[in-house]
Amino acid sequence: MKRMILGAIGVLGLTVASVAWGEDIQVLTPDQLVIEKIECVGNERTTCETIQEEVRITAGDKVDESEIANARIRLGLMGLFKESDLALEKGSEPGKVILKIQVKEESPLFADLTVGGIVDNGVFRPGLKTTFGHRNLFGTGKILQGSFQGVKSFNSYLLYNLQDSAASTKVEYVDPHLFGSRRFYLTTGLEYSLHSYEYLLFYVGKRESHFKRVLMPQIGLGYRFGEFSFLHIGYGYDFLGGQWPNKLNTTYGWNSLDDVNFATKGSVFLMNLDWTFGDFAIFDLAGGYRKYWSVGPRSTLSLNLMSTGQNSSAFSGDTRITGASNFNDVPNVGVGYGYDLKQGSPTDNTSGIRRARLTIDAGFKGLGLGYGSHTGFYAVTSPAVRAGLTLDVPSFGTVNLFAMVQKDKHFGGAQ
Repeated sequence: MKRMILGAIGVLGLTVASVAWGEDIQVLTPDQLVIEKIECVGNERTTCETIQEEVRITAGDKVDESEIANARIRLGLMGLFKESDLALEKGSEPGKVILKIQVKEESPLFADLTVGGIVDNGVFRPGLKTTFGHRNLFGTGKILQGSFQGVKSFNSYLLYNLQDSAASTKVEYVDPHLFGSRRFYLTTGLEYSLHSYEYLLFYVGKRESHFKRVLMPQIGLGYRFGEFSFLHIGYGYDFLGGQWPNKLNTTYGWNSLDDVNFATKGSVFLMNLDWTFGDFAIFDLAGGYRKYWSVGPRSTLSLNLMSTGQNSSAFSGDTRITGASNFNDVPNVGVGYGYDLKQGSPTDNTSGIRRARLTIDAGFKGLGLGYGSHTGFYAVTSPAVRAGLTLDVPSFGTVNLFAMVQKDKHFGGAQ
């Protein structure tokens, strides 16, 4: 009889139970072990099938350390669990193990609130965005959410606007595992928005007012590949769009952040192509990259590279897949520093603030080149500094407060 024990115990923090089968000892490395079956523990609302779809490990697979580490990240990004852990236990015979997924569930209801403002050439532009919903319908991780956002500015220097206000509301349904797939996901939504602006035609001394409405149902299909990458193609039809009612959107990217709102490591990348067409076509290509590093027990550094025109609202669906919220109102090119004022555990059920992070970002907002049929060639550079505070409040959700100061400079072409 032989007794077989696992080599490299403790790698990735795996918990390995006793695996004695006999008296002699044989050391096995993790890649010599085969997962016999998968068990879920602690999942009262969420089905084990849904958890396994996100883990992407199946019975019969060999134990892969990197796959288990990535599975931990994906489980954390689901937003369904306060805690999650993966443990290996003795199987029915030597060389076989049981992968046990242990979770402690979080409330499926969620809310996010962002409030802040931008001072642009001395003009204050306040803004607000709120999202709320349910991210575990039927215990299968399906998401139903609604959002509202609005912004208003007065006497903007850019384009000589005197007033500019916009508001939009959106309802979305996201199936992160379409028909039980581990790779395909579905996004659907209905958006209604209003945009009004008044500007001065400085060369004739005349004011003009414009008002635009959008009513757009949307549908998209996404595919997740590799460890954290995805490709999403979406289509929307604006019933009030006039000359350009059709909108086709293609997004490629990845999200390997360890936490969407309190990231300490990982990166997020997005490349988005918008094609709006009707009587004629308009193309818009934008991209963004953000990388985080932990530089101490409470401190993080970040690098942000984002093209002009980047808009996270263009990335449909689940922000836990896209990580798009990391591009909201930050300098397009710059660096950031974050300091955790409070580092509570996700399992804390305190009625106050569980986690708090102060952030400072500095760089350029709107850095880039462009070409317009009426403006010709132009460039925009806006030195910008942003201060933010992110709060994790168990009784509500995530709260983001921010203020940014920037100053536009234009050159080239006609403005």
